Formats: sequence, structure tokens, C-alpha cells
Amino acid sequence: MNKLYKFLIIIAVALAGCNPMEDINNQLDQQKEAPTAEFEYTLSDADYSSISSYALENASSHQDSAIADAIAEDLALPEGFAADYIPALMSELHPALGKNSVAKVSYNFTNGPKAYLYDIKSAPEYGVSDDDYMQFGGAVAEFKYFSPSNPPEDYLPTILNNGVSGASSGDIRLVTYEYSDTDPDYTGEEGVVAFTMSSSDYELLVNYVMNDPDLSSYMDPNYDNSEYYYGASYYYNNFDIRISKRADYPEFAGLTDAEANALIASRLKEGLIKMLQLKFGAKAIEGMKYEVTYKTYDGTTSETPTATFICTAAGDTPTFSENMEVLTMEKADYELLVNYVKNDPTLSAYMDPDYDNSEYYYGASYYYDNFDLRLSNRTGYAEFSGLSDADAEALIQERLTEGLIKFLELKIGADAVVDKQYSVTYKTYDGSSSATPTRVFVCTSAGTNPVFEEVLSTKNASLKAASTIYGRGDYYKYNGSSWVAMTNVVYLSDADYDAMGEPGAYNNFSSSAPANDYLPQFMAQKYPYAQENDTMAVVYKYYSGGVRIYADEYDFISGTWSLYNPVEVKTDQFINIGSKWIFDPTVKFTMSSSDFQLIVDAVKANSDTKNLVDSYGTGEFYYGANSFYNNFDLRIVKRNSGEFAQSEYDGLSDEEASTLIMDRVVEGIVVMLKAKFPNAVAQVSGVDVMYVISFNSYENDGSYGKYTVTLQCTKSGPDPSFELVEGPTPVE
Repeated sequence: MNKLYKFLIIIAVALAGCNPMEDINNQLDQQKEAPTAEFEYTLSDADYSSISSYALENASSHQDSAIADAIAEDLALPEGFAADYIPALMSELHPALGKNSVAKVSYNFTNGPKAYLYDIKSAPEYGVSDDDYMQFGGAVAEFKYFSPSNPPEDYLPTILNNGVSGASSGDIRLVTYEYSDTDPDYTGEEGVVAFTMSSSDYELLVNYVMNDPDLSSYMDPNYDNSEYYYGASYYYNNFDIRISKRADYPEFAGLTDAEANALIASRLKEGLIKMLQLKFGAKAIEGMKYEVTYKTYDGTTSETPTATFICTAAGDTPTFSENMEVLTMEKADYELLVNYVKNDPTLSAYMDPDYDNSEYYYGASYYYDNFDLRLSNRTGYAEFSGLSDADAEALIQERLTEGLIKFLELKIGADAVVDKQYSVTYKTYDGSSSATPTRVFVCTSAGTNPVFEEVLSTKNASLKAASTIYGRGDYYKYNGSSWVAMTNVVYLSDADYDAMGEPGAYNNFSSSAPANDYLPQFMAQKYPYAQENDTMAVVYKYYSGGVRIYADEYDFISGTWSLYNPVEVKTDQFINIGSKWIFDPTVKFTMSSSDFQLIVDAVKANSDTKNLVDSYGTGEFYYGANSFYNNFDLRIVKRNSGEFAQSEYDGLSDEEASTLIMDRVVEGIVVMLKAKFPNAVAQVSGVDVMYVISFNSYENDGSYGKYTVTLQCTKSGPDPSFELVEGPTPVE
């Protein structure tokens, strides 16, 4: 056969013209050219695995590898992967096909989780610590969890402000904390941080002295766990107040024992304040009381006194003052008020009609040693007539405050000191229960008639025992000045998993307990009043060889919470250019009503052309777009006469007018493309991006037509540019 073929070539050469080899070479080239084909193809599971392998080979980071692995697992391609990897797949599947072959490939495209979901699930976690609870005092500090009477939203912004440094606007934190659905059994005082110094507290002082060049000489010469400036020891967990331990320090030379003890006591108080600064730092709250119980040792006996300080200024180095007198009202104190009312002609009518040990202006009773808050004991007084219960109770509270101030005036009198604070603890009775609140007042003017103002109002809680305590979490975002709760995010708590049954076994979902089998019902119960199109991000734990955090979006549609599905089927075209397959990024579409309306809206928004929009707001005659009829109106008569006449058409021939109209049609299409594709790109994988647009028309002669026009994106968005390549061309 080869011999015959060569013989035929020789004959062809003999019969050829002046350059016979050229034609034969052309024939040979044609015989060697690879076949072409146009076909449609849908990616298989194996194809996704192949693309995953290609992507893994090119991965340059852990995140790249994770995305590549997800392709094989999810059977879907993220943005850009079709253009990057389907050409290689086509070469592998169809190595024999040559130039001008065309493949229309359908595949699963994933938008991936929405960007904000990634921000949420990757947000750093901030776990509320014991010290965080401690800074607020009261039940929160005592039990170290939140509850209905102490909701987390009242505390978490402060905790984050104090605990997260260098936050930038937009930063997100998952804040995890302990919570109980019922309040704890707590009868202590709210608004007070009360604690007993531990070894670590004494150690704070020892280390401070050790590292301060001016104080380091006060360290114990034999041990680094004790110092004798403040007297702290974290070995014995006390303050050593022995004079003998200070005898060698010059400031103690020549002092009497009384003077030495006074200096030791002064430095001990100084040490307590320094310990508070070191312990709480920026977490200290201005106006908060701090009750510190500590131990002392004088060489023979130990004592456990308590000192009360108030934070007078917050900040990185807060200030504390012991300039406070603590008063607990006793029988004689209530009697002061009763006698004051009895002897004041303007108030004596408020005395109890049967007993002279109680009065109902302030409510003081030295028989019961409390303030009576009952409205029933005031109903006979004119100022209470016609008041609602709420207004009456407010008046009672107002007079109670007035009574506490009067008590201080009577009790302290001329001994009051300006800027000194007075903590008053008292009892109340409301007819069913008693409470023991504490209020703090400051002297603003001294003298025979001192003036007091309240600086800190505290309350007493006497609450039910707490039930189960469980972990919860909330998401907060920093707005540049403060942390704000993200109300569109729900983080599943341990109790939420427990309520679902099987997921509660390990407090997570898994392949045997898929999240979407449970979350729609969970959301329906949690948000019974959800409205159409409400959207929530749900953050949960999922086990697959390890526990990971997932975030899904659920939308409330037609009465049901539905999982947002990021996967859709797309079809793209790929072409063979001879040496390889490439993605054909051409965008083809026929203009719809919404596309025409984009043009109408642009004309309406332009002060120079808004008069060319019809009364319906759906048509305009600058470009000719009409969203009601879904076409371009090409009639000349609409431009050179009537209400939409335009001077630039004056004196034009019909041919010239039609040319101007068609030029403006192209301009209008560019306006539409810029609005429809604000992030258009000029190239994809090195290939210029073309837009082939088809549109309908209403012709000058009253007939209907159809055109196509091709434009090229010459500058990527935002604010992309488009240039005419071809058309408009009538479609037959």
C-alpha cells in the first residue's frame, strides 16, 4: 500500500505546474489535521475527582488544598475552577480532537458559603473567664454564670472591651459563657466585688516589689516569696505586720511601736490598692465597690479583716479609694427617722396612727427595723390618690432615697467630709418578702447641713436556686467603638443539642445525625414569629473525624426554614484553539424586561433626559428602551415630532436619523451592561470577554424586528468599559 501511495505522489508531481510540491504538501497537511467536533458533556463524579487532583497539584496553601479536596467531596466547582481545569479535562478525555472543536460542558457550580458565613465560622473564640465574671461583683461574680436576672447582653460588651485589645472595625468574636435558665440562690449584695485574697493575689504584690528598683530591697533576703514593704507573702498567704521584720529599714529607725504599726498599716492599705490595680486593671469598673478579705500575722495571732474600696476612676491603671464609711442601719438609726417625722409639723401626719415606732413618709420603723414599702399603708394620703400602682411605687422609692439621705444628715451631721462616700445597708419589706439592699452616697457639701448625693445604687437579690448550667455562645461585631451583638446569628448551645435527641449525645451533628434533619424544626421552635424572607446564620458543631465549626444560612420561605443551597447547574463553552482547550467566556443573552428597565431608569435619573421618559415610567425615547414591550422603539417620528422631539434630529434625512437612533441603541446597551454587570472582567484565563446581546425592536415602518450586537469588555469593573465589536445586525 505504501509503495502504491508513493507512486501516486510521483505521478502527481509529474502532472503538477511550476511548483507541484506545494499542492501535495497542502494535501498532506489536510490529511494530518485532527478531526473537529461539537458536542455537549456533563461532568461525572470521576471528572470532579480528576479536577480535584489537578487543583491539589497546584495548591500553594492549606486553604487551597481544602478547597481542592472539597471538589471531590461536594461534586461541585467553585468560582473560576471551570475555566482553569475543565480545559485540561477535555484534553484528557478527547486527545484526538483538534482546532475549532467546541464543547458545551454542564457542571455543578457552587457559590460556596456566603462570605459573611466564612467570617462567622472562622471568628476567634473568646471564652468568658472567672476574672471576667468577677469584675461585675454580685451573683455573677459569686456563681460565674449568667441568668435571666443577669442576662449576658448586659455584660458581654464590657467584657470584650476590656478583654480584646487592638480590635478593628468589623472584627467578630464568638463569646462563649456559662448560663442557667433560672437565677441562682443569691442573697448577697449586687454591685459589689467581694473576694478573699488567694496565693496568686499575694504573689502579685511580691512580684511587683521584686521588679520595682525602688522597692526590691524590701524582698525577704532568704526567700523570694515574701516582701516587707507591703508585707505580702504568697508562701504563708498573708500580710506579715511584725515590726521586727522592718527594723533594719531606715524609715522605721527611731519610731515608737505605735508609729511603726501605723506606718505598717498604711502600707498594707497601699498594698491592697496596688493588688486591686494589678488584679483587675482595665476590667475595674468605676463606682464599683471591692470588698477584700485578707489575712494578717503579728507574730502570735492571725486575723482576717475585710477592707472596702471603691473604684474612683477606671482605665489601664484604675484608682481606688478607701474614703468610704460603711453603715448598716440598726434600730437606733430607724428611730432617728421616726423621731424626725414625729417632730416635724409638716410630716407628723405620716406617723402610724396606732404606734409611735413607725412612720409612712419615708417608711421607717424601729419596731421592725426596716423600711415599709407597702402601698396599702399610704392610700389615705392625698398625694397617693389617683396614682397608678407604678407611679405610687415610684413615689415610695423616691421618698425612701430621701429618707436615706436624711438618715445620713442626722447620723453624720457636721462630721461629714466632702468627697467621702457612705455605704448604707438597710432592710425593706414589701408585704411578702424582705430585702437588704446597699446604696452608696457621697458628701458634696460639708458643715452643719451637709449635702449627700447617691453615686451607686445597688440591689439585693433573693432568688430561686439555679437549675442546669450549660454552655452558650453569642457573636459580637466591633463597630469601631464598641462591641455589638449580631442578632442575625444563632450559635447552638449544649442545651439545644440535648433537646434534639441524638445530637445531644456528643453535642454535635454527624453523618448519622445530619444538621438539616434537625435545624428547620429547631428554627421553627426558636423563632415562632418569623416573617417571610427572614434570614439567620446557624452556627453548629459537626463531627467527621474531628469536631469542626460549620455555619449555614437558613431562609424563612413559605412558612418553612430552608437551607440555602449554594449549588446550581451551569453550562459553559470551551473551544480548542489547536494547541489546547480554553474556556470561552462569551456572555450571550436576550434582553428581558428588567434589562430594558435599567436603561429607562438611567434616562429618568439624568436631569437632561428625564423629560424623554413616558408617563408610565417604562419607556424612554433617548435610547428607545421600553420594558413594557421588551424592545427598542426605532421610530423616527417619536424623535422629530411630538412630546419627545429632540433638536438633534432636526434637518436629518431618514437614513441619518436611523443611524443616530441605532448608535444610541448601542449606547443604551452599554448603559445596561454597566448596571447589570458592575464587576465585569475584561479577560478570563487570558481570553477576551465578549457580550453577544440579542434584542427585539419596533421598526420605523411599524413592523417588529430582532438584532444581535457584540461588545467587548475592555476594562474590568468596578465601572467596567464596553466597546462595540460588531452590529447591531438584523436577525433573519
